[in-house]
Amino acid sequence: MEPANAAPYSQLITLYLAETWEPPDILESASRLAAARDTSLLLANDATANPYSFVHVSGGGQQPVVLVDPHELDKTTDI
Repeated sequence: MEPANAAPYSQLITLYLAETWEPPDILESASRLAAARDTSLLLANDATANPYSFVHVSGGGQQPVVLVDPHELDKTTDI
């Protein structure tokens, strides 16, 4: 996990799996992680080429597709 900053959804989690494992279902895994951490996650929406479309995964299991504001997402921030 990378450290969070003050922005919502600012933490980045990267998981590496051995090649011998069958890849898990991303949305199911994200739902379990959100529930375990009592938080929500934003995942890139792989069902579309729209870079501003995400799946909002809540700890309660909801997974609506959301669109983010392109101007906010594309802002450059100092880290």
